[in-house]
Amino acid sequence: MRLPAKIVHYLDDFLIILPPATTTDLNIYSTRFSKLCQEVGLFIKVSKNWEGMIASSGGMGMDTENMVIRLLEKKLLKAWQLVQNAIDQAFVTLLKLQKLMRYLNFIAMAIPLGRTFLWCLFNMQLYFLTERSYYRRRTLSESQRDLTWWQKVLAMTPVRSIRKESRKTILMWSDAAGTKSLGGFYIDTYP
Repeated sequence: MRLPAKIVHYLDDFLIILPPATTTDLNIYSTRFSKLCQEVGLFIKVSKNWEGMIASSGGMGMDTENMVIRLLEKKLLKAWQLVQNAIDQAFVTLLKLQKLMRYLNFIAMAIPLGRTFLWCLFNMQLYFLTERSYYRRRTLSESQRDLTWWQKVLAMTPVRSIRKESRKTILMWSDAAGTKSLGGFYIDTYP
């Protein structure tokens, strides 16, 4: 049985991506997918099924009408609580720091510039002895600034565009002139 759609599988989630011009009843696809799952021995939890232009998969809410992804409310609340707890405490264990970084790295796919504001937390790991996961260290001021950025962004319910747009190519060259930044060259034409 061939399903004329793309199926994406991530952990325990399946996402069916239909062709853009699909106007047929979605029940046809749902029925075919259910039969396919039965044939291979997978069980579908009906209460977690989403059909339409807005769907949930992997903890993210995808809106194909507006072409954006966003964190689900439950994930957003958990992230905010983890960040708030880290900000409130002057000290952190390696285990708690890794748990925080793992979660923020996961949700960063829905937050523009999210991974940029993780590097201080990753650097902070270097100050821990690896064999002592419960050893406490003072939270670095750089890490506190990154956590404050996360707190502000999570309070605004971040949204990330998934629209594929062709972008203008910008050509720029620079020499390694140290701190004076001499020798830059810029072309503002589209090849």
